[in-house]
Amino acid sequence: MAYHESLELAAKYAKAALVKMATLGIVAQPKNFELWYGYYSGTNPELKQTLEVILRKKETFTDELNAELHDRFFGLANDVAEIQKASDRIQSAVTRVLEYLGDTNTQVSDYGKTLETMSGKIAKETDIEAIRSTVAGILSETKRMAMRSSKLEGQLKIATDEIVELHEHIQYVRQEAATDVLTGLPNRKHFDEQLRLCMHQSQEASEALCLVMADIDHFKKFNDNHGHLLGDQVLWLVANTLVECVKGRDIPTRFGGEEFAIILPRTNIHGAKQVGQEIRTRVASKKVIRKATGEDLGGITVSLGIAQYHPGETPESLIQRADNALYRAKSQGRNQVVTEAFPDSAVAMQG
Repeated sequence: MAYHESLELAAKYAKAALVKMATLGIVAQPKNFELWYGYYSGTNPELKQTLEVILRKKETFTDELNAELHDRFFGLANDVAEIQKASDRIQSAVTRVLEYLGDTNTQVSDYGKTLETMSGKIAKETDIEAIRSTVAGILSETKRMAMRSSKLEGQLKIATDEIVELHEHIQYVRQEAATDVLTGLPNRKHFDEQLRLCMHQSQEASEALCLVMADIDHFKKFNDNHGHLLGDQVLWLVANTLVECVKGRDIPTRFGGEEFAIILPRTNIHGAKQVGQEIRTRVASKKVIRKATGEDLGGITVSLGIAQYHPGETPESLIQRADNALYRAKSQGRNQVVTEAFPDSAVAMQG
């Protein structure tokens, strides 16, 4: 594409992004603009698909949602830079270790030659004073070598400690990059990676795999009535319930906003429905308490949609089918579990 064409397209995308942001009531600040410019340029298909889903659901683009979207799609560069920085420092430490070892090899070789020379002198000498002087020289060289070895040991320890520390830092950065700060669950980025991996493993081993999409009912209304701090408490409560209801190999994640996704490896549609029911009933049994006053704000409910993986399909297809089941659970009255395999079967029990 020619340069003037790139400028023309860039202007077109920028104008479309600004108009869309104004229509949706989104503040025209750089991070928000970056999201919508990316939407119209089409350079990130996943970003485009995510925004289209939010638009289709007619969700409000709150400051929190905008920040979450930007962190998900454009925060990765910071994580990569941090990991690269730590990796470079590890490489530097390894280089120093190799240099230390190289110096030691030279020192050991020189020490050996010195001992060999002095040993030859002793063999030829008959004068006791000359022998004593040569032995004193050997002792002196031996002490110097011991001091050099001690110094080397210290240098190696410092370099090794740094390597271990940096390795742990990289692991921490990677974990932080894959964790939702509010709920402590794996975030959408981690979900995307794990879903692809689990789908591959399912196909290779010919094992069942299910995806559960869960959404907190009337969450926006709860936020409007009680404030975002209590809304955050609800998100944490649901996240904690997901952890309580799954097994070790299952992967509960925060999909975005008030929506969660649970990957269930080695689980068919019937087993997934049982997990979904357990989640639904446990959430419905809990109460939201305003900590400052002890006021009981009542209970909350979740709706869940489930789909089983079809070998060969894309992650987007599986997510869409589970999301469609979730939409039916919402439209049929909420506080329900709907399985994609049985569209007409919904189980609703008042919690």
